[in-house]
Amino acid sequence: MKKLLSLVLALTLIVTSLAGVAFAADPIAEVTNGDKTQKVYAVDDMRDLVKPDGTTKIKLLSDVTHDVAIEFCGAVELDLNGFTIKATTGNCIRISNTTENRENQHTVVKNGTVIGVVIMGIRVNYGSLELRDCTVFSPKSVAVGIYEPDTKYNEKNIIDNCTLIAGGGGCFSWHAQPSGTGQPPCDPQVGLNIKIQNTTMVQFTEGNNAIQTRTPEGGSFVTLGDNVTIYANEYSETYVNPGITLQGKELKQVEGSFSYEYSGNKYPMLAKYETGAPAPVVPETPTAPAQPAQPATPSTPAVPTTPAPDVEVPKTGVSVMALGVMALVSLAGAVITKKH
Repeated sequence: MKKLLSLVLALTLIVTSLAGVAFAADPIAEVTNGDKTQKVYAVDDMRDLVKPDGTTKIKLLSDVTHDVAIEFCGAVELDLNGFTIKATTGNCIRISNTTENRENQHTVVKNGTVIGVVIMGIRVNYGSLELRDCTVFSPKSVAVGIYEPDTKYNEKNIIDNCTLIAGGGGCFSWHAQPSGTGQPPCDPQVGLNIKIQNTTMVQFTEGNNAIQTRTPEGGSFVTLGDNVTIYANEYSETYVNPGITLQGKELKQVEGSFSYEYSGNKYPMLAKYETGAPAPVVPETPTAPAQPAQPATPSTPAVPTTPAPDVEVPKTGVSVMALGVMALVSLAGAVITKKH
């Protein structure tokens, strides 16, 4: 009996261990380079498979949390696939491709949530950014920051159908540091542009702008499209700092004080600004085709009247009513005569 019990306990331990191994072996992402797709089980493996030429595609298969910044050596196409990616220190996603690796400098992040716990949610050092269908949350810093100084990427910069929430900095920022800030000098971001549409930006701390630049003299641009809503702390002077030129759709302030809730947190005392949505196009009602003319209904031929026998119709001085009475009397007399 003791041997049997020992055997059962041993088998239980083995099964439990195997179950733990199987659970740990679940992949976190698929990484595709060319025709080859590999499943990866750790963030470091995912990062190491990214090629500096900017052609790598990554698709998350689960939520991912990392204790340092998730840094890629080249532009990537990152499909979050409905999951959340989070770094507990540093920037959550950092595109750090160098100037030597500029074969493809377009980064795509789509379909999920990015959380930068301490610093930025998404930091792009070089190239353009396409951000679609995402929530980016950075409670202590900037949600999305681009450091690229070259205007040749302007046409590819877009933020569409997203929610950007920031506490310690802007929701979006042209973020290269100018000389004199105590940071290494960067080329000024003069003339850079990004289009933002169908997007909500929430800057909930006082003294920060939802849209900002670190180069006030730079003259960078943000083009606003339809359905853009900005919430900014109502004690801040504005929602955009002087180094940014807004173009495209006009932002109009909505009267009142507002609050915004995200992930159990409520941010009160916010001013609200909106761009209008385009008026729906009402299709014209097509004109009904002319109906063909209906053929005239033939008139019913008149039934000829049998004149009463031996009745002479006077030519003058007799009314139609009198003639009718006379005809009826004659017919009645004929019938009576026939019966007899």
